[in-house]
Amino acid sequence: MVPQPTIPEVAAKLGRHGISVSFLSPTATALSKSIIDAVGPFRAYLKQQGFHDYERQEQGAIRRVDAYFVYPASTVRTTASLYRPVTKDGDPRIWFYDLPSYAVAGDLLAVLSRGGALYVVNASKEGLLGTISQPGSPLAELATKSTVLSENAHELVDKLKYVGRQGFLPSLRTGPTGIGFTLETHLGIAANVDRTPDYKGIELKASRVGGGPPNRVNLFSQVPDWRSSALRNGRAILNEYGYVRDGRLQLYCTVDHKPNPQGLFFDISSEDHLHSKARMDDGRVVDVVCWKADKLVDRLLEKHPETMWVKARAKRAGSGSEEFHFVKAVYTRNPFASSLLTLIGEGIVTMDYTLSLKPGGTTRDHGYLFKISPDLITALFPPPLEFDLAA
Repeated sequence: MVPQPTIPEVAAKLGRHGISVSFLSPTATALSKSIIDAVGPFRAYLKQQGFHDYERQEQGAIRRVDAYFVYPASTVRTTASLYRPVTKDGDPRIWFYDLPSYAVAGDLLAVLSRGGALYVVNASKEGLLGTISQPGSPLAELATKSTVLSENAHELVDKLKYVGRQGFLPSLRTGPTGIGFTLETHLGIAANVDRTPDYKGIELKASRVGGGPPNRVNLFSQVPDWRSSALRNGRAILNEYGYVRDGRLQLYCTVDHKPNPQGLFFDISSEDHLHSKARMDDGRVVDVVCWKADKLVDRLLEKHPETMWVKARAKRAGSGSEEFHFVKAVYTRNPFASSLLTLIGEGIVTMDYTLSLKPGGTTRDHGYLFKISPDLITALFPPPLEFDLAA
């Protein structure tokens, strides 16, 4: 039996070929009733693609559009209905006519918008995703062109290769930020204290390779939308969900789609907001804070018009301090902004709370850090370019 693909696997595989998607998975009830709920990330994807805005659609209104089921060697045309029923608060729905001939309950459907139509890729069909590497296949035709290196990126690659050829370099700062500080110092880049990218419009991200899973890297930091949040500042979050360690009240934890030890998790059912919620010991789910979805998209686009993801081997010197050999660079540009909410909902993009109480009683807040594993960046960016820095 072929194992069921996961959303992170499919998103990354399609992303490596420049395809941004959102996901649906019909239940047996959905197939029998010809109704699929248009969940929050899917609605956000269609809206950010400029394809359809459910918010502007009146209850009872139906929009029919061309759609295609993607097979290994052909596509089959069908029709998709996007609508909000008169009943039940007009919960957004979608249906692809003749879907039961293409998918069974539980199949993972990757849906993409292209040329005014929707394309449905059944990722659960054995061998279908593999056809993306076959010239002339429908999936290959849907893939975008490769990423093109900008003039400033050419310049940065040359400098990175010079740094890479120097071999292991002593860390110029202790702790987890030492790798980035060391790289920027050798490139002649001053510490970045604002919200702009690091090198002539190019964001620079350094991470360690080898010795286990790579550390997540920061995509951006964004404070919650306090006016719309249940808790209105970091101190309130710290008081409610913090814990005492080493005699200090603090909250350092990662939030994704599943409740963490503090009960905190993300709810992506809304297309307008990303909600951080908490599951209490008695089973209740309560609101914590939220972010405007379009603000998160804006921050992603602002921070990552171009990004150089630099990887380094790390080792300990005789003194116990770290040394880094920068060996590889991966260049991306123009992120799949419409996929951000989906990737947060699947735990590919996560967020860290970094709150603690200072001795004087004020709150130390290092930001609300949205992160991704370097191994999964192809889920968020078109096909990258890779460079060997040690050659």
